[in-house]
Amino acid sequence: IKSLRDVKEVRFTPNPAFAESSNGNGGDESTVAPFICPVTSVEMNGTLKFVLLWRCGCALSERALKEAKSATCHVCGAAFNEEEDVVVLNPEEGSQEEKENQERMERRRAEAKRAKKEGKKGSSSGG
Repeated sequence: IKSLRDVKEVRFTPNPAFAESSNGNGGDESTVAPFICPVTSVEMNGTLKFVLLWRCGCALSERALKEAKSATCHVCGAAFNEEEDVVVLNPEEGSQEEKENQERMERRRAEAKRAKKEGKKGSSSGG
């Protein structure tokens, strides 16, 4: 991570069961995850993979993304590119997913740098 452009604010879906378990009822919060997949209602507890859609910032389960094939976010309806915008959350260290996340980040960074350079060329000739 070299700049704030490499960081994304993630929109998680709160788990209603987590709020109920932490109301002082003496419930054990460790058994209920604070977030869920908004599509499948699966808890984000580390047993299943969750992904981030980079363009919109929505987090959902990998299962929801694969089962409901679409080029739009199932949560907010924003368009995304499965090759570039899907980032696996919390991949295992040294895994293929971690390497793919790194490559995607570097491609986004290069694209932003190229777009900035083209923008400067276009604005300097308008004088």
